[in-house]
Amino acid sequence: GTGIRSVVASKQEKANMDNDPAAAPKNVDDDHRNQFNLDAFGTTFIPGEQHVFNAKKRRKGMPKDEYEMIKDVIRFWNLEEGYTDPRTGLHVPQDDLWKRCGSKWHEKKPFYTIEHVSYADGRTVEHIIKENPEKKIKRIIVHQEMIFDAIKECHAAVGHQKQNATRAKIAAMYDNISEDLCRIFIRTCPVCNHVPQNIVSTELLKPKFHRFKDRFTACLVDYSDVPVKDLNGVSMNYVLVLQDDATQFTALRPVRNMDEPLLAYELSYMFGLLGFPNKTLTTEDCPPLKSDLLKSIVDPWAPSCAYKVSETNRIKAKVKYLISRLLLAEDDNDSDDDGSKGNWVRVVPNAMVEINKNAYHKVYGIQFSNKVSNIPSDSERNVERG
Repeated sequence: GTGIRSVVASKQEKANMDNDPAAAPKNVDDDHRNQFNLDAFGTTFIPGEQHVFNAKKRRKGMPKDEYEMIKDVIRFWNLEEGYTDPRTGLHVPQDDLWKRCGSKWHEKKPFYTIEHVSYADGRTVEHIIKENPEKKIKRIIVHQEMIFDAIKECHAAVGHQKQNATRAKIAAMYDNISEDLCRIFIRTCPVCNHVPQNIVSTELLKPKFHRFKDRFTACLVDYSDVPVKDLNGVSMNYVLVLQDDATQFTALRPVRNMDEPLLAYELSYMFGLLGFPNKTLTTEDCPPLKSDLLKSIVDPWAPSCAYKVSETNRIKAKVKYLISRLLLAEDDNDSDDDGSKGNWVRVVPNAMVEINKNAYHKVYGIQFSNKVSNIPSDSERNVERG
C-alpha cells in the first residue's frame, strides 16, 4: 500500500535523491515553492501574478509589507527628524511613523532588533529578531515569502523526518511559523513523496537496518570565510565531523586547516570516542579525506571496512544549523563584553551535546544527562576514611 511505500522510501531513497539531482524532476525546488505558497497563502508571489485573496490563508503568515514596516519602526523610531522611505523615496515624519504602531509598541520595541543571520547554504539574510527576556532566548521573525526557505532548512537538518521533529527545529529558531505551515510543507515535499519507479514492491518490504559502528561518515564543514580563534589563540577554519549512520552519534572537532598530519591526529581521537566502522566509511569528495589517510588509521582495527565517496550535505547542514542556533541563543552581554560575538568554535562542544542527546541512549543504553555526578573524589573518600 502507499503507506508502506512512503515509509520505506524515506529510509532507503531520500539520501540517494538528495545526492543525485538527476533522480528528482527538474526545477523541483521551484515547483515545491510555488505549490507550498499557493496552498499556504493563495499566491506564488511571482511578480504580476493574480493573487487568490483568501482571508483564512493570508492569516497564516506575516505579509512582506507589514514586515518591512516593522523594520522601519525598529531602525528609525528615535529619529526626531524622521527618515526617507527607501522603497518610495518619500520623507516620513517621526509622528507618522509612531502612528503606524499599536499603543503597546513602546513596551515591545526593546525586545526587537535587526540582525544578519547566516544559513548552511552560504546565504546571509537580514532578519527581525525577537527576544524573550524571561527565557533568555532570541528567535527569528519571517514574512510569508521567507517561510518556505526557513522550513526547508529545518526539514533538511532533521533528515526529512516528519512533523514533530521538523516543528521542534523550527520552534527553536523561528518565532512565527505555525504548525499548520509545517504540515503543508511536508505534505508537498518532493523528497518525502519521491519513490523511484525501478524499485519493486518486494524490495520495499525489506528495508535494510544497520547496527552501531556498521557505517560511519566523515566530512569537513567549511568556516574559512569566518575564521575565529580558540582559547589558545589558534585560528580555526573547519569543523571535522565523524558520524555513526545508524545512531547519528557524532564527534565534532574544530581544526585550523586540512593538513593530513593534523587531520590524522584529530581523527584518531574521534575514532577513539566512536570506535571503528565494521562495514563502510563514507567521505566527501575532499582530497585529504578521500586519500589513504583514513585507510591508514582504520585498517589496522577494521580491515574489512570498505571506503566510498559521496555527498555529505545533509550532515553539514545539520551541524551548521545547530552552531547557528547556539550562536543566536547566546547572551548579548557575553558576546559584547568579550568581543567574541559569532565565535563558532566556542559553541562546537554544545553542538556536539545537542546532536548526541537522542543518540546517547541508542549507544550506551542509558538516558543522556548533563548533571554533575555525585560520585565523591579521591580526596573526599580519604577524608571519609580518616
